[in-house]
Amino acid sequence: IIEDGALAVKDGVIRKIGTRNDAKFWNTVGANVVNKPEGILMPGLINSHTHASMVYLRGCGDDLPLEKWLTEKIWPAEIACVSGKMVKESTVLAIAE
Repeated sequence: IIEDGALAVKDGVIRKIGTRNDAKFWNTVGANVVNKPEGILMPGLINSHTHASMVYLRGCGDDLPLEKWLTEKIWPAEIACVSGKMVKESTVLAIAE
């Protein structure tokens, strides 16, 4: 957490992070400055590890212990049927649900 923080962005890339006092010494010529002292700046909450496409395998051996479920049901099913098309369709289904 950086209280009274600042960051510099150039061409859509974060270049510097620090306090607003630090920012006084940054070269910000031509920068678009937005002052929001009451705000909070935080990264987007992006789930880059998701199992949404697994909805097609819902109920496939879900009564089994984890190791048996993975080795006997899920992994063989993934080998047999996972494709780009399947991932896209099942992810769309998960979002709709």
